[in-house]
Formats: sequence, structure tokens, C-alpha cells
Amino acid sequence: MRAEQVYGTVVVQNESLPLSNIDRQFVDKLFRVQLQKLLLRFLDQWVLNLVEEERRWKQQTRTKPKQHKEMTLR
Repeated sequence: MRAEQVYGTVVVQNESLPLSNIDRQFVDKLFRVQLQKLLLRFLDQWVLNLVEEERRWKQQTRTKPKQHKEMTLR
């Protein structure tokens, strides 16, 4: 609800605000916050997995001796 609508309902019409609208807005906001937290947790885990994979890859490339394949000419 916009400020004008709230003012018109409460002051001019002398009525209370409809709770269904407030409840719906609260549920929507709560859902968005929970979704953001879930996505942030997922992204944090994803970044950690990428860093760990990169570390493993670097270790493997350092420890493996370079193998040169001999080329045969025909």
C-alpha cells in the first residue's frame, strides 16, 4: 500500500488497515530473504569448491613429471 492509501484508510475512512495485505507483504519479504540466504550459501559453497579444485589441480601438475611423447617420423 502506498502512503496515500494508508492515510485514506486510517484517517479519512477511520478504518484499520487490512491485515491480509500486510501479511502477504510480510510473507513475500520473508521468502525473498530466505531465498537470498540460500543463494548466498550455495554461492559460497560453489566458490569454495572451485578454489579447492584449483588447488588440487595445481598440486597434481606440480607433482607429475612431464611426460614427453616421442614422435615417430615415417
